Amino acid sequence: MPSQERTESATPRRREEVRRRGQTARSADVNAAVALLVGVLFLRWWGDTFVTQSLAALRQTLSSLDRPDLTPQTIWNAGTEGFIVALPILGPIFAVMVIAGTSTSLAQVGISFTAQPLQPDFSRINPAQGFQRLFSSRSLVELLKSIAKLAVVGFVVYRVLANRTEEIALMPLMPFLSGVTLATSIVFDLATWAAVVLFILAVADYGYQRVSFERQIRMSRDEVREELKQTEGNPVIRQRVRQLQRAVAQRRMMQAVPRADVVITNPTHVAVALEYRGESMKAPRVVAKGEGLIAQRIKEIAREHGVPTMENPPLARALLRSTEIGDEIPADMYAAVAELLAFVFRLRARTAQPVGA
Repeated sequence: MPSQERTESATPRRREEVRRRGQTARSADVNAAVALLVGVLFLRWWGDTFVTQSLAALRQTLSSLDRPDLTPQTIWNAGTEGFIVALPILGPIFAVMVIAGTSTSLAQVGISFTAQPLQPDFSRINPAQGFQRLFSSRSLVELLKSIAKLAVVGFVVYRVLANRTEEIALMPLMPFLSGVTLATSIVFDLATWAAVVLFILAVADYGYQRVSFERQIRMSRDEVREELKQTEGNPVIRQRVRQLQRAVAQRRMMQAVPRADVVITNPTHVAVALEYRGESMKAPRVVAKGEGLIAQRIKEIAREHGVPTMENPPLARALLRSTEIGDEIPADMYAAVAELLAFVFRLRARTAQPVGA
């Protein structure tokens, strides 16, 4: 059925559910590429110090082996000392790469703690499903991506080496330190270009993962409607509740008409009932208003309870548009309403008939 096709974007609730399951749009290639690129750039900046300290550590380790009482224990001690010496040399590089990789991962998915991916999933050991995953379109895409990365990086390595063929050919004729310096320079060039290319490919992969993830979490129209029912209630029930609320509000409004001092009309389509108590109100207050049938009902109740009805179409329309039930009238209408109320109060005093009698 067309309604079952997943054509709708995922709702915020659906996104939160898949996030709790540990499913997010992320690319592991981005983490690795950023860590490699930052590590290479750090080495370029810290390279001289790194090489100097590494050569000093290598001399110290080799000199400790030049001793007559060479035993397995002395070799072990020399290895331990070499590790301790190498730790402050290699530590900054690993620290920078770990920080870069972690920061990139946080930038992709944010902070999310969930234990659901750690729960056992026995479908993973199902041979049929494993065979199906092995030959799925996703596996084919991952294979093609790996081949493309290998081909592109291989071409970059070839171009870097091809541009420095003459230097590489002369390397056996160079002094030891010059050869080491040249070899280090070539390795740095290879690593830098490989890291840059891998980073570009990783950004493209992240875009693909994002699109694939959005397509994967799409919802059908039935699923969206069902979620709306669960979160906001059945639309039919909500409509019925709103109808009941309007009916209660209208009933309360009609009950307030008898205590009004005047009803201003259009004269047939609009009715606004005003109440004014000088001892407790700063300005007249709207106790009822409406159009059409509601206006007719307000006027009927007003006639039944002896509330005066005054025709003033512009004022009635202005009050209908600019006020709500329980609001005091706007200041720019004070003069017009005061004139009507003064007339009503004079009329009431003349007839000596209280409102609501």
